[in-house]
Amino acid sequence: MHWLTIVIIVLAALTMTLGNLVALTQDNVKRMLGYSSIAHTGYMLVGFAAYGAGQIQGMEGLLYYGAAYAFMNLGAFAVIAALQKRLGVTSNLSTFAGLIRREPALAWLMTLFLLSLTGIPPTAGFFGKFYVILAAVQTNQTPLLVLAVIAMLNAAMAAFYYLRVVVYMFMRDPAEDVGVQPHGRLVWTGLAVATVMTIALGLFPNTLLSIVSTAAAVVGVPAGTAITP
Repeated sequence: MHWLTIVIIVLAALTMTLGNLVALTQDNVKRMLGYSSIAHTGYMLVGFAAYGAGQIQGMEGLLYYGAAYAFMNLGAFAVIAALQKRLGVTSNLSTFAGLIRREPALAWLMTLFLLSLTGIPPTAGFFGKFYVILAAVQTNQTPLLVLAVIAMLNAAMAAFYYLRVVVYMFMRDPAEDVGVQPHGRLVWTGLAVATVMTIALGLFPNTLLSIVSTAAAVVGVPAGTAITP
């Protein structure tokens, strides 16, 4: 195994773990998503490490993950932006308390995006994690098998802070009675696109996978490495 692949493996493990540990301590949902994005970079590095070890599926998984993450993360931030339209409203967990009773549409959409970020099937996020971890396992190399286990443990850790927001939306009473603000067409359009793509990439992953497979084939396999059947 090339020394650079070893470096990527170490970076992937550190990035996933540190990103999730810091996100775990956050009571501000916007900051939580910001730190969790560091962890998602680590997941994508799992695919890159597998690619460095000669597994072309690693590059396919990385590209798929990047596309899926863009939609589900933008959707989650769009919900936060919509809620923060009112003066003085923050993105703390208390803002999401009882959201299902105040703005059920936003609550259900946020739940979808959070479940996808967690990696719950059949969302786009599930297949993103599945492809990069599978590519690492298919290398049959001990460092990457260990990295795959670390990735799965980190995914379980992330489930706690993502699902905590869902608990607040559905099972907590709002801290105060706030009125419902109308949301513009641009907000709903962005949320609709993010929602459709998050669902579509989960229900029909082969469509995007065929595209990223072509892109990965153009990039090719690193020189001097063997492709694992």
